[in-house]
Amino acid sequence: MFLEEKLNLVWNKILEEVSKKISPQYYERFIDTLKLETINSEKCTIIAPSATIKTHVERKYQSIIENAILETCGDKIPVEILIETKAASPLQSILEKSFDQKDFQFNPDYTFETFIVGDCNRLAYTAAKECVRKPAEINPLYIFGSVGVGKTHLLHAIGSELTKKDPWKTVCYVDISSFMNEFRFALQSRELIESFKIKYQSYNCLIVDDIQLLSTNAEKTQDEFFALFNFLFERKRQIVIASDRPSSELAIHERLKSRFVTGVQADIQYPDREIRKGIVTHQF
Repeated sequence: MFLEEKLNLVWNKILEEVSKKISPQYYERFIDTLKLETINSEKCTIIAPSATIKTHVERKYQSIIENAILETCGDKIPVEILIETKAASPLQSILEKSFDQKDFQFNPDYTFETFIVGDCNRLAYTAAKECVRKPAEINPLYIFGSVGVGKTHLLHAIGSELTKKDPWKTVCYVDISSFMNEFRFALQSRELIESFKIKYQSYNCLIVDDIQLLSTNAEKTQDEFFALFNFLFERKRQIVIASDRPSSELAIHERLKSRFVTGVQADIQYPDREIRKGIVTHQF
């Protein structure tokens, strides 16, 4: 067991190694908020100030910290991150609960295998599969079509397959109305908006449904979504968007529309008779 007086010295050396692997911006935002509780040959216990920080560090930086411990101490010691035991505000508790997407389940019936393919939807289907095969090769994928043509089916298929392919990668599925409501709620405090940003910037894939409900009246939400889009796009994170109309017809700012045409726009037409027959046959 390390003596109490050596903890700070050891932690500072570990942090020095970590700082070599992480940009100063993210080091200050996430790593600098952590505290070393205990370290021995079996486990290193680190305290995070909030559930949001804990989740993000576990997803993105835990392996970097463990490698830094190996460099510093000469032993491979597993890291456990705990949340600081202090009373969280009701607002923070609500937002941090939303950070955990474990409760969201992609519909197991909405798979690529159960999607009936025809001329009306072949481009969307092919592009969706490519998003799984080579994430961010097509970015963003913008799927549009009227209600009931299979857009949501493909979104769930993409999310489900990406999760199966690499369980360590995080996939967020959200309809734009929920995103807007969550953002408005987060505007109540600086702490909440910071947690909101951390949450959405942490995902490896962002899937957004019903983007047509984002309007020019929601100025701040558009600005936030624009910033998030750029953040993920620049880091080659997969973005998938669904709408009931082409991006050119959306009631949003031109700068956001321009981002949606950088990838593939796939139109799903109303299914012809043969496709409808195949869908009915599959369902029954």
